[in-house]
Amino acid sequence: MKQIIDHPVIGHIEYTESNWTGSKSLSINGIPLQKTSKKTFVTPEGIVAEIKGNYLMGSTLIMGQETVRLTPSITWYEIAVTILLFAFIMVWANVPALLLIVPIIGGAIGGAIIGALGVATIFLAKMATHPVFKLLIILGMALATFLLLFVLAIAFASLVVAL
Repeated sequence: MKQIIDHPVIGHIEYTESNWTGSKSLSINGIPLQKTSKKTFVTPEGIVAEIKGNYLMGSTLIMGQETVRLTPSITWYEIAVTILLFAFIMVWANVPALLLIVPIIGGAIGGAIIGALGVATIFLAKMATHPVFKLLIILGMALATFLLLFVLAIAFASLVVAL
């Protein structure tokens, strides 16, 4: 994920953070800064720049007296909608009457899949900038999770019948 910000005092800031490894790089006015630690950089003039935060919680650059928000934090509604949708799927998987309508796999396998895809949903929603696109990604991932659990339930049921 790459962010480009034009700050009136600091100048042209290019910040890159890997979604998966968390590695960071920073350049100001086209000059890459030297990394001294995981979140600290130094300009060729010896000015220290520190990055606070991360991809999900938002990153902030602190350089001298200046503070610049590099990436926004995850919003409350992204977390709430994701949790509500995946909680709905978990409840569905544990109510026998609902399983008669549309069977989905639950238990440890279903819970692991729901958890993994829930985290992936938050990361994917964070990549979008417009709230409508974020909500569409969250709804799409919830539907994909439900369909995956349905397909797995049918596959396991066919294995049981075959035995």
